[in-house]
Amino acid sequence: MSVGAIIDTNTEITVIPREVCRRIFPKPSLHGKRLIRMAGKSQSSWTNLADPISIRIRSLRTQEKMHVAQINDEMLLVVDYLDKYNNVSWG
Repeated sequence: MSVGAIIDTNTEITVIPREVCRRIFPKPSLHGKRLIRMAGKSQSSWTNLADPISIRIRSLRTQEKMHVAQINDEMLLVVDYLDKYNNVSWG
């Protein structure tokens, strides 16, 4: 399954929408609860932490824990995550 992602410089955590998580895992294992505030918007959303999800960026394949929330974007990817794997260059 392919999912587009928005690289968000204001994002502190990687967030995947509940609907996308359910398509990948019919019964996802979700833990904890965290209230997040959407940057530039006056709204908040509750997230749960999902067990590691397999993702691929270019030729890199890895598994990462991701927050699952009710958001309108396909996925919000934190910039630090891309820096961690040297898959984005700046300037």
